[in-house]
Amino acid sequence: CTILTGTAFAQKTALASQTTAAYTISGIALDQTIDGLQLVVQGHTPPTYTVYELFDPMRIVLDITDA
Repeated sequence: CTILTGTAFAQKTALASQTTAAYTISGIALDQTIDGLQLVVQGHTPPTYTVYELFDPMRIVLDITDA
């Protein structure tokens, strides 16, 4: 069970969003469940990703390839 203690999402600037990425994120949702929090990232295809758990401060990094 992994519990996220905080979230921060960065949006690209208008200039940066003009470039085309191989994977485009169309939505992000954070939901409370019985086991903790669930982060849902929506896109046009299933993403290729890596998850890193970091400490001090405790956080999760979701690295989506070509996003």
